[in-house]
Amino acid sequence: MSVIAEFTVPAEEFALGRALKRDSEMEIELERTVPTRKERMPFFFVWNCGDYESFEREAREEPEIEDLTAVERFEDGVLYRVKWDRRVDEFVRAIARAGATIVEAVGNDEAWRFELRFPEYGNVSRFQSELREQEIDVRVDRITTELDADPAESYGLTEPQREALLAAFRRGYFDEPRAVSLSDLAAELGISSAAATGRMRRATRSLVANTLAKDSAE
Repeated sequence: MSVIAEFTVPAEEFALGRALKRDSEMEIELERTVPTRKERMPFFFVWNCGDYESFEREAREEPEIEDLTAVERFEDGVLYRVKWDRRVDEFVRAIARAGATIVEAVGNDEAWRFELRFPEYGNVSRFQSELREQEIDVRVDRITTELDADPAESYGLTEPQREALLAAFRRGYFDEPRAVSLSDLAAELGISSAAATGRMRRATRSLVANTLAKDSAE
């Protein structure tokens, strides 16, 4: 039975942390993937960055990054492909060795929040032990099995995404005109406006992928 674990890591403990410090509104989202020895997390999105050229320049100075390429540019973000150096931090290596899949990984100037799927509880324990040995400051926020949530009711949403969508609906964010702003929702959820924007975007994507898109594919 697979296990879902949520962890919080200080920004400076993870790759790209120093680049994030330059812009409090910027948010980095790692593309969902299973880290491997050959290719660890090759894609990530950067959202709400005030100066992408400066970010790219600073990111390329990170010792863990060998190469950085902008793959696609959007109205409010950029998708990058990254080639990590062999010295990529121990946190990423620990994810790979634990056989974990990244369900969601989002970072801002304060912290990274990871939601990881492990094959079983033993992998979670080994992952935590390895982080302690490496003296990596990680806070465990939540550990659940996939059976704890009803798939028919979750629609692929994480609990924070579900919370954000419900709060938006109940407060009238989807009304015309809107009864509440995204910044007000962010304050209610206790997160930044940039984090709220990303969470709503990911929640909407998951909801569509597991309802309308799934029905049309059948």
